[in-house]
Amino acid sequence: MRVHYIVVLLGALATSVSADVSRTDSKIAAPRYARSLPTDRTVVRGLRSNKPRHDSEERGIFDGALAYVDDFVKNLLKERTGWDLIDDLTENVNLSPKISEMLKKNTPVDEAFKALEVEKVAGIDNLLESQQWKEWAVFVIKRSKDTPDEALSSAMSIQFGLDRVSSILANAGKNPKTKAIAEKLEEAQLKRWLSLGSDPDKIFEALKLNTKFDSFFDSPQFATWTSFLKAFNAKNSNKKEITGLDVLLQYYKEDSLTKLIVSADNVNSPRAQQYLDELLLRWRDQPLHPQHVFTMMKLDEAGDALLTNPLLSRWVKYMEDFNEKYPLAKTSMIQTFTKNYGDEKVATMLQAAAKASDADTAKIASTLQEAQFKNWMVLGLTPDEVYNTVLKITSTSSPKADIWRAYYNAYEKEFPGKLFSFNP
Repeated sequence: MRVHYIVVLLGALATSVSADVSRTDSKIAAPRYARSLPTDRTVVRGLRSNKPRHDSEERGIFDGALAYVDDFVKNLLKERTGWDLIDDLTENVNLSPKISEMLKKNTPVDEAFKALEVEKVAGIDNLLESQQWKEWAVFVIKRSKDTPDEALSSAMSIQFGLDRVSSILANAGKNPKTKAIAEKLEEAQLKRWLSLGSDPDKIFEALKLNTKFDSFFDSPQFATWTSFLKAFNAKNSNKKEITGLDVLLQYYKEDSLTKLIVSADNVNSPRAQQYLDELLLRWRDQPLHPQHVFTMMKLDEAGDALLTNPLLSRWVKYMEDFNEKYPLAKTSMIQTFTKNYGDEKVATMLQAAAKASDADTAKIASTLQEAQFKNWMVLGLTPDEVYNTVLKITSTSSPKADIWRAYYNAYEKEFPGKLFSFNP
């Protein structure tokens, strides 16, 4: 009776266990599964073949059963999927018995996600290092008939949304322990989108890139999208290439996109600068006057920091290209500066920058001051007029008086003998 009870117990604990116990004379035959499945080590039976007593038989069966169950449970808690990347990640992790139970019940992936409480740790720096995610990943892979990376990538997209998955994989990619699996999952994600025939604009929306946010061009979402766009164009090489700018302009007007590019969060981003360069080429061919581009790039709001603004050099290059292509509409830096800031403000900005500790900035400021003085001379402005109407100086001790003195000397050099004002 006890033998029967033990066999029933084994059946309840492990349905894969088949204990075929047969007795011939005074010897007990070993069960069909005499080795633990993952370790392939022989189970210690502890049986005696020379004593056919009933209690010896039961003791042998009981000892062997315990050894098998012990192996079964241990290896159940260390489920292997056959995918080295996830198996290596979970090698020293004891996984929840829930996994086997849910696999037997064919539990839906979303229910397993809740049961294993993955969402509770979704906000940590590296989700892929969490116990909850590892357990859920093992479940997803073992339950699916797809390749491991495709199955897990698809399941993550459904549970987290494409935009969150991009962030999760980007964070995991920074950690050497999870970098390889993060890259593999992103690769699988891109392949799935291509196989589904997804268009760049649809993925753009799915990643929520149609909504502005901080550090837009350096975000994981934008990086994922640019990777997909590259793969999409490679797959459809027989068709006209879709550029990133093409898609961006579907969702943002030129002035709005420019504001996004030149915002404080994006101004130093290499990707943002790339799109700005593409916009500048587009504007040159329209054509768009440098003055308008100056305001679109928010350089009219730079103030005293104008000469050190990282966008200024790109605008200058645009102005030079424009002047070469459209000589009848050409302009200059000083003309554009003056139109946006006025003579007085430009003069004080240049005077301050000419004294800057940075040699390059000081040199540029001095050159521009010379250009401003020449512009005043072309307009026929005398030192007296500059003193009273341009700089509006009320005292020779004013900081602006230094600008006037510099102009006085430049004017006298250009037009010797014409000055009747008091000597500076």
